[in-house]
Amino acid sequence: MRFSLFGYKSPNPEIIEALTHKIESQAKIKSNSDILAIIGLLDAVTAIIGDTDSFDDCIKLALKYVCQYTGWPVGHAYVVNNNVDPIVASSSRCWHLDSTVQPSQIDKFKHMS
Repeated sequence: MRFSLFGYKSPNPEIIEALTHKIESQAKIKSNSDILAIIGLLDAVTAIIGDTDSFDDCIKLALKYVCQYTGWPVGHAYVVNNNVDPIVASSSRCWHLDSTVQPSQIDKFKHMS
């Protein structure tokens, strides 16, 4: 069985449309290429959701795409467990480091977070 963040085996187009609209209204979009880049990011992440069998793999791949889109050399994902406390986010222990960052450079930071 494939992992699904939204409870569906394939992404719901209405959710994608709503997320795109929210991003468009809140982001400072300077051009149509910005809109296309955001839609491409959403499309890549939703494809991961539909094709990935594990939660960790889904988070790692989505984090990679978000970091590539934003230009962040380091990314760390937090998750919320609604069954425990829907307000508190905990480390997923999923990280993304681009090729310019050596793991030893952020070991102390990783341990603290």
